[in-house]
Amino acid sequence: MKPEVKLQYQFATHSITGTDRNFNTDICEKFDLLEGIGFVVCDGIDGINGEGGALAAKLALEGVKRHFRKNPVKNPMKALQGALMLANFMVYDHAMKNERFTQIGVSIIVVLVVDGLIYYASVGTNQFMLQREGVLYQLVKESDENSSTINVLGREKNARLSLCKNPVQAVSGDVLLVSSNGLNVGFSDQQIAELLAQDDISVDLLCFQIIYKLEEAKVSDNATLGICRLFDANALPVDEEVGEKEITKSLQKSIQKSISVPKLNKRLIIVVGSVFAIALFVMLYGTIFNSNDLSSADPLFSKPNKTEKEVKNPDPVALQPSPKEEKKKISEAPVEPESTIFEYRVQKGDTFFQLSLRFNVPVKQLETLNNMNGSQLRFGQRLKIPVRAIHTVKPGESFSLIGQKYQVSVSDLMHVNSIKDETQLKVGASIIIPLSAK
Repeated sequence: MKPEVKLQYQFATHSITGTDRNFNTDICEKFDLLEGIGFVVCDGIDGINGEGGALAAKLALEGVKRHFRKNPVKNPMKALQGALMLANFMVYDHAMKNERFTQIGVSIIVVLVVDGLIYYASVGTNQFMLQREGVLYQLVKESDENSSTINVLGREKNARLSLCKNPVQAVSGDVLLVSSNGLNVGFSDQQIAELLAQDDISVDLLCFQIIYKLEEAKVSDNATLGICRLFDANALPVDEEVGEKEITKSLQKSIQKSISVPKLNKRLIIVVGSVFAIALFVMLYGTIFNSNDLSSADPLFSKPNKTEKEVKNPDPVALQPSPKEEKKKISEAPVEPESTIFEYRVQKGDTFFQLSLRFNVPVKQLETLNNMNGSQLRFGQRLKIPVRAIHTVKPGESFSLIGQKYQVSVSDLMHVNSIKDETQLKVGASIIIPLSAK
């Protein structure tokens, strides 16, 4: 009888704001269930006043999580339907009570992995993909319709939900990907399948690879994705009895091989030993013989030559630089690399990957220093970021002079301080000096 397959998971999520957006209105989170795992991606859509998308996404997410907190999953299909109905009510009710947020909406996908089966439901334009053995399956495809006309959550009292007809049997090695619209801008289906098939790297790194590619493609809209990898927990631990048998067999084979090696001829051993002894004697003799010439070859043993003229001690007063020269040397000397901690307030759309590029600090170092991972990053948090120095601008200084002092390019200085125009530099301002690029 085969043991029951118990699937476990690894989950990660990342997001970017996009070139044409000032704020990120996407959210992607996972939530644990007694029977498995659930995760959701919400793409908030602004109302008629051009705002409220981020609020709509948070309300929808809270509605989904609240439903599953209060209701155990007995029937996954009904659970998905109930969660989306509550999320729709929370967004719609808030918009009805506040004219400022009229017509806000949310594109949403909710996925459950319960008892080895994959269930999903959606409203709007988001995507849900399954990668299995190198093949990509589009379970929920991205829609090309305009956000003002497409069916989204929260704009009507009764939302039109799209539920899966039948659950998908989960298999160890499956990789599930949910994303807001825009993922197809930088990737083809084949490229996504190849990326998700990399089972030797973490899902967090998979997210980074996809997000980095989207940043290179300069996508205009928010782009958010979550990746969940399923694996068989029973396959991870090694069977101790089987392991011992394999070790015993390998030892027996190695012993048999060592015994089967033919004995060396005694005469051959004597000849080899004699040659080795002669070679050793010659080496020792040469070393002793050459040691007599140490006094002439090694400067440590040589005696001073009396015929050489003695060097007079220079006048210490004459060697002292003038005050002008000393001041010039001090001003021209580059600042030695050092590190200090800068407290940074997280802005909307920030990720550890973006902060890593901005401040020249590895992502792993940022996560370790702040004791968190990328999925825990939130707007308004205070982060510790190592920088080279924090320089106070003095009268007459420019980006060029500061860059020469710290051996940092002007473009790097302006980038790390989010300054687009050199004329914005003001006396008394604090300028961050980033660590040197490695």
